[in-house]
Amino acid sequence: MLRLNPESLLFEPQTDEAAQISLVVSVVREHGAADAETVAERCRKTRQWASEWLGRAADQGRLNRRGGRPVIFYLPAQPPETRVNVTPEAVVVSTNTAEHPALWVNDEQVVTFQ
Repeated sequence: MLRLNPESLLFEPQTDEAAQISLVVSVVREHGAADAETVAERCRKTRQWASEWLGRAADQGRLNRRGGRPVIFYLPAQPPETRVNVTPEAVVVSTNTAEHPALWVNDEQVVTFQ
């Protein structure tokens, strides 16, 4: 995230807390429900960095979280995920939101439909 420096009139990286939280929230908004690994990849950061900022966003009520390992973060307006398992080798379609349905195979998210 960049911010215009009013003194130099140059765009500079914004590294404060609000910027980091906005960054992880924007990834979840764009991608749909996601874990820290996914957010880290999208932000080109470590999983630990993503986990910390996702946790802070959840503590502030900007994101919700569910599950154990991995913890899944999602926008508060999103309805709960629906999964239907048919067989151990089955494809499971998850409708995290009407905007961001995802395709899961054996508990691995493989595609997010836009």
